[in-house]
Amino acid sequence: MFEILICQKNKVKVACGADIMVGIISSYYEQFQLIKVNNVLLPIEHIHWIEVLDEDLECTPMNNPPFPNLRPVGQLFAPL
Repeated sequence: MFEILICQKNKVKVACGADIMVGIISSYYEQFQLIKVNNVLLPIEHIHWIEVLDEDLECTPMNNPPFPNLRPVGQLFAPL
């Protein structure tokens, strides 16, 4: 499970003990049951939950595109 989050480089929110951290999971040490978030090693047994904050950009609708003057390819020859 952690390998997928590491490969996708998604930002996550992790509740561990009384603390909540936001960052990217960079490593998973299976032999020690630790994950590394923002250069902090967290024991898996103390993690209450992990929430993925960044979703895949292809899956999220773009209500406010970053370049509002660009048009879809099908509309290239349509008048402005």
